[in-house]
Amino acid sequence: MNRKFDDITLSSYVDGELDSELMGEVEAFVESDADARRYVVNAVKTTARLRESLNKVLYEEVPENLIHTILPRQKKESRLSTVFHPAFRIAAAIVLVLGVLVGSALWWLLLSGGVSFFRARFNARSVLWVNRVSGVIIVGFGVFALLRI
Repeated sequence: MNRKFDDITLSSYVDGELDSELMGEVEAFVESDADARRYVVNAVKTTARLRESLNKVLYEEVPENLIHTILPRQKKESRLSTVFHPAFRIAAAIVLVLGVLVGSALWWLLLSGGVSFFRARFNARSVLWVNRVSGVIIVGFGVFALLRI
């Protein structure tokens, strides 16, 4: 089978990354096609030059300061962890949860109190206008969101 191969396949051939069956097909193609042969010869020369010039860098010793930068440092105990007892951490978590609970309760009390306060002051016509204005605002946000896509 004598089919045409792309540059990626030819590069894989040069690097020895093909299976034996495809390797045979590519070899037959390279022998029959002058452009492919030129590409492979050029790729082999380029690979050899790159390996020759970069081998020194590849096998040089890694500087000590780079090793210390990359490797994880031993975790030192922070000053705060030695000052605060674990019980204080638990207390802080409890205070946080209670704060969220109290804040949520106050929000709902204010919201329901405001609604009941204004409920007596709105008639059906004013509720209709509030609904229309709210609808226009929501549609405006929707149009704005669609235009940003």
